[in-house]
Amino acid sequence: MNTLSEIEVYYKKRERRLIEKLHKQEAALAAANQKLKQLTENQRATVDETAEQHAAREQKLKEELYRDPLTGAYNRRYYDERLKNLEGWFSFAMIDMDNFKHINDRFGHQAGDAALYRAAQAIKSQIRSDDELVRYGAMNLSCCSATCRSRSWRRNCSPSAPRLTRSSSRSILNRTSARASAARSRRDAS
Repeated sequence: MNTLSEIEVYYKKRERRLIEKLHKQEAALAAANQKLKQLTENQRATVDETAEQHAAREQKLKEELYRDPLTGAYNRRYYDERLKNLEGWFSFAMIDMDNFKHINDRFGHQAGDAALYRAAQAIKSQIRSDDELVRYGAMNLSCCSATCRSRSWRRNCSPSAPRLTRSSSRSILNRTSARASAARSRRDAS
């Protein structure tokens, strides 16, 4: 049989082996935790990048959804959505292109597109940066302002319709003119 000292030596060796095994497992666990942390950070970075890409793609799609590709102005869909959300005083000017059909018939649709583009650019150059230009129909443009208050209406908004007309009519192939009508309104919160 084994003596007490032999049993003691055996248990000490066993204890050392178990402690070494425990240290190896702790080191492996720490390495696994570090790897998991790195994977989580990489995944988070990928998710953040994907979220940024998604937001950028969504913004681009909104621009495509709400912008007229020919003029760069907002389109009728945007205008309809915008009117649903307006509150308080706002104003708008509706600009109708006279003799526009004549340009298309006589010079072709490319010339008509160029005339519409130039009209939109002329109008954009005359409106304030917080006003919005909308292509409302085939040959109609609208200028919408949510910042034109009732007191400043006569001074700032109402005179803009003839000014836009004069500015537009000079630049559109000298073959057409534009008529503008301006209005203001108030819409209370629903």
